[in-house]
Amino acid sequence: MKQKLTLIAMASLLFVAVFSLNRVAWSFDRHTPRPIAQERVFTQLPSDSEKAAAFCEIINDTDNPSYFYDSLIQGSGMVVYMNPEYCGPSLYPFTITGAHFYLYAHDETYRWPVALRINIRDTHQGDSCTQPGQIICSEDISVPVDSAYPLMLTYNLSSHCYVEQPFFLEIIYTDPFDPDHRNPSLLMDYHDPAPDTCHNWMKWDGEYWEWWDFWHYPPPGDAIIRATGYIETPDFNADGVIDIGDVVFLINYVLKDGPPPVPEWTGDLNGDTIVDIEDVYFLVNYLFKGGPPPGC
Repeated sequence: MKQKLTLIAMASLLFVAVFSLNRVAWSFDRHTPRPIAQERVFTQLPSDSEKAAAFCEIINDTDNPSYFYDSLIQGSGMVVYMNPEYCGPSLYPFTITGAHFYLYAHDETYRWPVALRINIRDTHQGDSCTQPGQIICSEDISVPVDSAYPLMLTYNLSSHCYVEQPFFLEIIYTDPFDPDHRNPSLLMDYHDPAPDTCHNWMKWDGEYWEWWDFWHYPPPGDAIIRATGYIETPDFNADGVIDIGDVVFLINYVLKDGPPPVPEWTGDLNGDTIVDIEDVYFLVNYLFKGGPPPGC
């Protein structure tokens, strides 16, 4: 009898907990994106991104700007899951060099310049559905009005960021909210069917919200936020593996006026801003002696 009472009590507590969680979910005021007027939808120019052999631009969107949300407040923003394997078989570390996104303001009352923070966040063992993790790299930027849509902002990080697995790219607003001068909006595409909720997140009021939970149904498409960088570095001879051939390539460049790595900065393996014999030692240590990977 005592055992039955204990089970009943536990079941009651479980019911209350589930009911409370559902009450929280139901009480959240979902948000509505606004469509861009058709006369404001512009044909996009071809990307002028670098196209070196190992260059990678991670794109989840359709490059079809369709929606904006002009109530993004301080501390809020959008987050997109980035998987370097989108660009083909990837050898880590992946070198993140830049972020690309649109900022849209449909009249002159919007705030410029816009203060933003770019965060690179980790994933939990590569899983995109357990919300963004710890910050790996972070950088504050100020975006002028001449970077507004229809131009896609191409921002190169002042320091390259190295990751060993898929990651999240997060764009956060850092200025206090001003109702008379709202922040220009990050843009979202048109996507049918609705995008994977685990690949798009909203940061709002100190919490992360899955895409479908934040927006009224149907949700907008993917957030148009991209990462650029390099895969398979330091695969200097571009044969698909990092091995003794790359050591020979770097030695030829440093000591024998051989061809440079593409891009040249990928030869700076120890991060001292110079490509020299110390980087050769670093690569040998990494390949044959269990030393740290490039970028650490």
